[in-house]
Amino acid sequence: MKTIIKYDLLYFKKTSKFIVFGILGVFLAGLSALTAKYFNLIIEFSLGQEGIDITLPEPTVLESYTQFFSNFTQIYVFVLMFVAIMFFIQDKTRGHYPLLFTKPIYRSHYLLSKSIVITATVVVSYFVSALFFGYYTYFLFGEFDVGLFLIASLAFIAFMLLMVHLGLVFSVVFKTYLGAIMVPIAIFILFGLLTPLDGGIMKYLPQHLLVYPVSLMAQSVETSVVVITSLIALGISGGLIYLSIKLFQSKSLI
Repeated sequence: MKTIIKYDLLYFKKTSKFIVFGILGVFLAGLSALTAKYFNLIIEFSLGQEGIDITLPEPTVLESYTQFFSNFTQIYVFVLMFVAIMFFIQDKTRGHYPLLFTKPIYRSHYLLSKSIVITATVVVSYFVSALFFGYYTYFLFGEFDVGLFLIASLAFIAFMLLMVHLGLVFSVVFKTYLGAIMVPIAIFILFGLLTPLDGGIMKYLPQHLLVYPVSLMAQSVETSVVVITSLIALGISGGLIYLSIKLFQSKSLI
């Protein structure tokens, strides 16, 4: 198991994916805080050049939180899905399986290694970005709710891991990268369409983690609901890993 993890980590180091995720996350974090603080001023200035005199309201720290989670949902999650699924399926598409599994490697260890490496990448790069965002938000707005933001971040990480492990399942099912990536993207879009359905028990369905981080920062959703939904999403991720292993063990390597 350790050997496989070292192999996967070496691939990430060789292709600089750790650095790419870190740079992308820090860039989006800084951009979020700056956009929230100065976007209204830019709009006022632009309209003023056209002879339109308008005064927009002073931005609040909630706008910074909203911008952060919006940027990470629309950009970071998509990049993560594309990279993660490529990472999962590359040995298959390159025809490496017959050679790779002539060695004493358990298929379960092979998939678990990839899950561990991607999970570590998500958690580390996200929290580096979150620290950067927290610093700039406090610097620009004079306040930052560390406790609430931490819970919102854990919820968002749970959502990202859910999407990653959906990608893992379809990387096992499909033989091509295109097939493996299209279904998770379709599910992501479907999740977005289903977020308004939050009556009764449906409020605990994982798709709501797309909006719960911002709702939590606005204190318009109960913390317990966010925590329970996050735990459900993590539980589903665990189930998806188990399903991936079972499917992988039943498939031919040719």
